[in-house]
Amino acid sequence: MPKKQSTTTLTQERVDELTEDFGKFVEYYVHLLGFEKVGQIQKDMITHMTSGHMGVRIHVFRGSSKSFLVDLLAIWRILRCPGTKILVFSAKESNAARHIREIKKLLALSPLTAGWLNHLRMENKTSMDFSFSPLEAAPSIQCCGIDTAIEGARSDLIICDDAEVAGNSRTMNARAWLIQRLNEMQNIIHPTPRWTGDTEQAEMTQIVVLGTYYSQFSIYIPPTDGSGHPLKGFAVFHRAALDSSDESTFPERFTTAVLHKKRATMQEREWVLQYMLDISMIGSLSGVLDWPKIVRKKVDPATIQHITLTLDPVAERIKGKRHFMEADEVAYTISGMIRGPTGQLNRLHIMRIHGSSKHTTEDFIRHVIIPDIVKYKVMRVQVESNMPTHHNMMARILVEQRVTTCGLMEPYFSTRNKHDRILSYLEPNINSGRVSFEPEVLEDEQTAYQLKDLTYMALPGHDDRLDSLCQAVEIFSPHLAIPDTQSYNAKAVYIREG
Repeated sequence: MPKKQSTTTLTQERVDELTEDFGKFVEYYVHLLGFEKVGQIQKDMITHMTSGHMGVRIHVFRGSSKSFLVDLLAIWRILRCPGTKILVFSAKESNAARHIREIKKLLALSPLTAGWLNHLRMENKTSMDFSFSPLEAAPSIQCCGIDTAIEGARSDLIICDDAEVAGNSRTMNARAWLIQRLNEMQNIIHPTPRWTGDTEQAEMTQIVVLGTYYSQFSIYIPPTDGSGHPLKGFAVFHRAALDSSDESTFPERFTTAVLHKKRATMQEREWVLQYMLDISMIGSLSGVLDWPKIVRKKVDPATIQHITLTLDPVAERIKGKRHFMEADEVAYTISGMIRGPTGQLNRLHIMRIHGSSKHTTEDFIRHVIIPDIVKYKVMRVQVESNMPTHHNMMARILVEQRVTTCGLMEPYFSTRNKHDRILSYLEPNINSGRVSFEPEVLEDEQTAYQLKDLTYMALPGHDDRLDSLCQAVEIFSPHLAIPDTQSYNAKAVYIREG
């Protein structure tokens, strides 16, 4: 193995120095890349990665070179111990593959490691195995997506780089799945470091998790209620983009002025989550919907037109079985059109939002929805369903119950991402006051929770009522776009008559 041997540009003393000190190793590569110095934030991350903690969490803002550092960490750990097996996880395999490309570029950059590329037993876009490493099932470095099957794998160092992203963490179930993957990582680490002689402090680090937050429900935030979590006990390094004096913490790359400009162009929540990474600030942020300003008012039912019920069923309850999660609800919203300030029929009023996780879909329709259809004089029902069973069930029960005053619309098939759809319909219409609510609707704790905890980054833990509400707003959205001002002709007539 071409390790620790003298080269034309590196003395043996220099090689030993780089092998022993990760900070100097990084500084050496930074100079090879043409940069003058290592930033303080990078120095602090380097110290954190080599301080002897078994599990390490690093939460820093975008552009802090954390991926660059863990690529060098992988090389450095193999330099120190050729038999080291390393797994790198990212949100997608394509993201993970970038680590292999970058590692190969870094290897070729220095005479200290360039020879390793001539000692490849195997390589592809997601892994590389060096011939100087003991022959095992696991390659020297393997990079994969977070959804890759890893049962049976073994590793000495796991690097989890941005496993959570906006697209894979928007719902409670999605986040629970990611946490399960973190649990599985704990199971594939070799139980003890396999080094000959005394274990060096740097090799005691077996899992490095890097990432930024995408919501207040981030998988990187262990619960405070004492419940289990795979990242509990990890040593945490946190660094915001701006310090307490509002100055850049990484001026070598981002000046204070650049960060101030970025802050001015971003949503406050995104800035707090992605650049300040302050958990206490995350908790104090308001959600997408401006809760105190949501319009609450009593409306005479006789003045409400086109009363519609939108239903969000749950597929697992079709055969009469309770949903295995005991979390998702069969939920519905009853709404209708009312007149705006100038008499235009361009406002949507929410008369009722309700849901249940204790009923089968059929029982819920028979014993809860049908009585509300009669009570609220519902004219039509729309069922959200990517399976015809739900729509057919509603049609059958309406006939069996002899509900002749209510029609059944064509089923609603959702094709857009749920989070994007809910944001696009609820945020502009509710925050502008074009959607109003009966006061008691918002007094329901579960309904209030879902409305309050809708964020730009993620859906709340339960979102079924939000989904049925979004469906109602989407149905009536063309009417909500009608302006309040009267037409020119109407104004002219009014003036002449005046």
